[in-house]
Amino acid sequence: MVWGILSILVAAVTALPTFAQTAPTDLKRYIDFAVEWTPYAYTGQPYPKIKLERHDIVQVYGHGELETAQAEEQGIELPVVNAVYVPEDKTIYVSDRISLNDPKIESTMVHEIVHYLQDITGYTRSLEGHIACTEADAYDVQMLWQKINNVDIDDIPFVYQQALLSATRCMGNKASAISKAFAAQTNDAKVLTRR
Repeated sequence: MVWGILSILVAAVTALPTFAQTAPTDLKRYIDFAVEWTPYAYTGQPYPKIKLERHDIVQVYGHGELETAQAEEQGIELPVVNAVYVPEDKTIYVSDRISLNDPKIESTMVHEIVHYLQDITGYTRSLEGHIACTEADAYDVQMLWQKINNVDIDDIPFVYQQALLSATRCMGNKASAISKAFAAQTNDAKVLTRR
């Protein structure tokens, strides 16, 4: 029994560095994809750090302390946040509840990489970088990643809902160039025509 528990702990601890070691290769792939489909440039800045964090802490990062406390006080369950990019320390915090072997983690990482690119290009600090607009771009790229990589959009149903919500809240309700660019490259005018 003790050896079984010890084996599980050793496996868990040794699994974390493996992800961290392979992350730069994956991050480059995610950055290249996001740069291709967004107006954000990448000019060789250090990659964001990736840290596994307790789920409750990722929730606070994602929703904010006040909203999290109010929801807890009122007994409201907030949407689950699997990962969040924190610009202050250029880190993507990944919830310890999500499996790093799950193929859907990639689309989540692509989403967070868009936020990283928005940060390093100054977009999030600009007037246009309204939170709804930053989310709309990130969800668009996430859905595009899922489509291109054959990850069923229904596997992560909230992505489409959040993309629509963010798009309608985005200042000026600006249209996304991402869907037009993808449609032009694939000659598919029906792709991502939700706006």
